Amino acid sequence: MRLPRVRFTVRRLMALVAAIAILCWLVVAAEQIRREPNSQTLCHLRRYSDNGKLFAYGHGSTGWIFWSKYWRKVLGLRWPGNFVCPCKEEFERESGRKTVDLATSNDMNEIHDLMAATRSEDSRTIKRGKIGDVPTGR
Repeated sequence: MRLPRVRFTVRRLMALVAAIAILCWLVVAAEQIRREPNSQTLCHLRRYSDNGKLFAYGHGSTGWIFWSKYWRKVLGLRWPGNFVCPCKEEFERESGRKTVDLATSNDMNEIHDLMAATRSEDSRTIKRGKIGDVPTGR
């Protein structure tokens, strides 16, 4: 019994190289996301809608977050970009208060630095209001 002979044409070889390149691209993106430093946690800087108070909220990373990061990496989109963590709805349901996302990061130190900067900006705005500065309409 003779085995069928496989014929490699330039077109088939180009398609094979392209398929291998795409597969390698997908695997490398997954490995980069998996090995990302501080990727075990996800931290949010949020503000309560009713009184404007800032707070930081952190939780462990889940499979859903991994796949969101992965597809953003594969498609060339920024992380977190327009990502809305599912913990927001859960937090609002448990606390009974609406929140606004200001920032999301894997690094809690980055969130705390951003929180301090935002608080100092808020305090300057409040002081300006107490001093009696009249805002101009320009």
